[in-house]
Amino acid sequence: VLTGWWIGIADLDLRMYIDPPLKFISKPGGKPPMALTVSYVLAGIALALLLIYGADVAVGGGAGGDGFLPLDSATRGMALGTPPIILSVVAFFVSRRERSSPLGGLILATGILIAVGGSMFLSMMSENAARAAGEGGALLGIGVGIAVLGGIKIWKSVSG
Repeated sequence: VLTGWWIGIADLDLRMYIDPPLKFISKPGGKPPMALTVSYVLAGIALALLLIYGADVAVGGGAGGDGFLPLDSATRGMALGTPPIILSVVAFFVSRRERSSPLGGLILATGILIAVGGSMFLSMMSENAARAAGEGGALLGIGVGIAVLGGIKIWKSVSG
C-alpha cells in the first residue's frame, strides 16, 4: 500500500499523487528487494567474466589467442575486462540504499581481481613501457576504486 498526499490545483480537477520515498526493506523471511536482486546478478556476472578472463590468461600464458578462448589480447580485454568494471559500479549504485555484506563481498572480490590484473600488467612491461604503465596503472586504480566501493557496501551493512 502506497501512502502519499493528494494535491488539488486551484479549481481545476487536476490532481497528482506524490509518493514519499519508498524504503526497500524486506520482512524477515520475505523476498529481497528487487534492486538488491538485480545487483547480485550484475555483480555475479562481473565476477564470472573476470574469472573466465583470468583463467584464459593463465592457460595461455598471457599471450592472446593461446588460451582456451580464440581471442587476441585486445578483444579479450574489451569483451571480458571492460564489462565487469561497468557491471560492478552499476551494481553498487543500483543497491546504494540496501544493506548487504555478501553483495559488498562480490564487489570487493571483483575490485581485487581487477587490481591484481593491473599489477600483473605492470609487472610484465616489455617493449612499450609507457603504454603498459598507463594501462596497468589505470587498471590498478580502477580495481582499487571498485574494491573501495565493495568495502563501503560492507561497512554500511555492518555498521547498521
